Amino acid sequence: MSHHNLYSPSSAHIWSKCILSAKLQEEHGLDKQNNYSFASAKGNDIHDIFEIIMNEKITSGSILSKDDVWKNLKEPLITKPNIEEFSKYYKIAIEAVNEVIENIDPKYDYPIVHCEQYGNNNIKVGAGIQNIGGTADLVYIQSELNLTGFSITVEKVGIYDLKSGLADRISAYKNDQLILYAAPWIKFFTEKNSITKETKIELGILQPPRENYSYWQLSREELNQHYEKIIRRLKQQNYKPSLGDSCKYCKVKTVCPALRKSLSKIMECIS
Repeated sequence: MSHHNLYSPSSAHIWSKCILSAKLQEEHGLDKQNNYSFASAKGNDIHDIFEIIMNEKITSGSILSKDDVWKNLKEPLITKPNIEEFSKYYKIAIEAVNEVIENIDPKYDYPIVHCEQYGNNNIKVGAGIQNIGGTADLVYIQSELNLTGFSITVEKVGIYDLKSGLADRISAYKNDQLILYAAPWIKFFTEKNSITKETKIELGILQPPRENYSYWQLSREELNQHYEKIIRRLKQQNYKPSLGDSCKYCKVKTVCPALRKSLSKIMECIS
């Protein structure tokens, strides 16, 4: 039985605000359930198409047509879309790819672009180890090669996440998910002495269905500060419930003691 990582970056917008949500999910066995909705399956399909198009662009410089993508599918898409639905998936993916291409600085002959890059991020919490690592949809690296000293200086690191939903417009600013994706990469380049105070770090949200492309540029020091805030919340293990905007996405809101208490007060006022 597969286990869902309750502390994954993709759900950090909930657990980083209210760690009780992760604890309640574990208590109610939701970490052992595969809650795979059609919406999440559709999102996976669009991400697969995005990866196929982007990888072809990286390797050959060509943009695959809709028909070419269909032929390049190694296995059927989860949602088994008809040609009309597939066209909609392709449209979302190609718009995200075009946005990425427009952001690539032409002065760099060999920018490094990776799709679906996993960053391991093990944190000691109490007596155990918690992995809060995850897979970034796109990692983009611009660097200068010093042939004299055979060293590489990273001038820009971009970490981007593709959102295929029509719900809320997602912002990259202080986005916990993107911060957690970026942290292992920045640590890696810092250990290799390839990153400097001048290195630009860009976190981005690609959300074509909402025509939303949000970017946040920050320094290594700023990223580390925001990252440490998230880690402190995790290590404190403060299970006091925290009501807020993240509650509407929480999977355990029906059993949340704070929400029950709040609703009881509302009912008292009404009655």
